[in-house]
Amino acid sequence: MGYQGSFLDHYEPVIICPFRFLERSVFQSIHDKFFPQWQHYVWVKEVNMGVSGNVDYVAVKTDKEGKNPSDFFCVEFQANGTTGSPYSYVKDLLKYGHYKNAYTYGLNWANEFMKTMMQQVYKKGQVIETWNKKIVFVIQDVALEYLENAVKKGREDGAIK
Repeated sequence: MGYQGSFLDHYEPVIICPFRFLERSVFQSIHDKFFPQWQHYVWVKEVNMGVSGNVDYVAVKTDKEGKNPSDFFCVEFQANGTTGSPYSYVKDLLKYGHYKNAYTYGLNWANEFMKTMMQQVYKKGQVIETWNKKIVFVIQDVALEYLENAVKKGREDGAIK
């Protein structure tokens, strides 16, 4: 979705569906950045972490035959979400080729990133740390920009000391 708002003075595309992250190039980038020495590995999705719930994906280091796991690396994806529904927006775009009405939805930056994701970072990070392993949270650049802006604003307003 296109977004221009409180912390952006221009439109940016914003991912509101985590399935948009599920591209071969994303997984290859994660491999190249975080465990490039692994020659043989498989991706496993929705792995239960007990008290911390599921982790989206786990890269499991294996032997040449794809067996005998010897290490793992966890990955969590976080997309934005909406308040209300953008469905009428999409219908107008498909029907008329442009946007026709005022719409009553927005992007839920604070809930998705400051609340939901940060709770997961803490809870899942605690578990992963006890295992002496690593987890990475994959977010969009505009989401990181939101987080940086929100923390900066909180400091300026005195809400964060």
